[in-house]
Amino acid sequence: MPEAAANVVDSQKASAARSAEREGAHIEISGVRIDASGIDRAVVDAMRAGTYEALELRALGAALRPDDVVLELGTGIGLLSAFCAQRVGSSRVFTFEANPGLEPRIRETFRLNAVTPTLEMCMLGERSGAAEFFVHDAFWGSTSVDGAGAAHSVRVPVRPLNEAMARIRPTLLVMDIEGAEAELLRFVDLTGVERIVGEFHERMLGREAADAMIGGLHAQGFCIVRQDSEWEVCSLERAPRPDPARHVGLQEFLLGPWRLGDHWAAGCFDELMALVPPETTYAMVDDDQWGSVQLLPGRRRVPFIEHEGQFWGGPESDAHAVRALRRQREQGLQMILFASSCAWWLQCYPALREELRSHHRRLPSGGRFQGYDLR
Repeated sequence: MPEAAANVVDSQKASAARSAEREGAHIEISGVRIDASGIDRAVVDAMRAGTYEALELRALGAALRPDDVVLELGTGIGLLSAFCAQRVGSSRVFTFEANPGLEPRIRETFRLNAVTPTLEMCMLGERSGAAEFFVHDAFWGSTSVDGAGAAHSVRVPVRPLNEAMARIRPTLLVMDIEGAEAELLRFVDLTGVERIVGEFHERMLGREAADAMIGGLHAQGFCIVRQDSEWEVCSLERAPRPDPARHVGLQEFLLGPWRLGDHWAAGCFDELMALVPPETTYAMVDDDQWGSVQLLPGRRRVPFIEHEGQFWGGPESDAHAVRALRRQREQGLQMILFASSCAWWLQCYPALREELRSHHRRLPSGGRFQGYDLR
């Protein structure tokens, strides 16, 4: 075969191999195809297990109406905006993403699903300008509010949120912006918005900020939809006359036993009891969401990372995480579980992840936890 022809054949083979590789990397999540190539293994595992953005998708599926106009803050990889466009049409979906590095991946998600939501690459704020945006290796952890652990930062354009609200006139607002929602909800004009689906990052912002956000929305006529809100994902709707069976009242949220975290804890108790045998010493990685409470009767819970019996916060480094795991295992730790809210540990501490995967058996679970048997 002539050299030129051989080069063409080799090129075709390489192209076909790349296409096959990319095709094998496609994952379908709630009817949306995602190109998972280049995404961290822990996130891909969650996608394949059906736990990635599962709570958001469930709440969004319940909230969407055929005639909705959707405004999304925080496009990510384009999963939620593609999900919405498939149901209400691309012309009714508008999405904003601050991280410029995600634009090719978002466009690919839209292409794979034959949808064309309106995408604007910018941050929304109170007024026009520019702002620092902190980019993490874990794309979902990038944020405008906290640079801790960021790989680098970029200056991004800021456009007025209320100008976008007035132009688009959304009926459904979708938010997952890693804590920046607290600032935006302080001044946003919600005229015409009937429903809100968002992740309210209480573990990042603190309880006081979460109370202020929900309280402010309640004052504007929004109530938490009881059955569609779980963990930090909250679905709200305008309700001039709240229904106690359907809605969580403000006082119940602020003072009662119902809490985003408590609600989640109640829902997963049976799964925890099935995962952790009696008389087991286990650690629950949950950003200290449940404090030192002994959740499971007949089992002993210890903190991770532990210092003199108390929760000591996140690891200082990857090596610190591995050393702490080995030390606590020698001291009697038998199981470790990561709550879904703390899946980022296994993203940010790859040596810890490999230590667990290489040397310990992964526990089966329904998706709320990722656990390992250390015995």
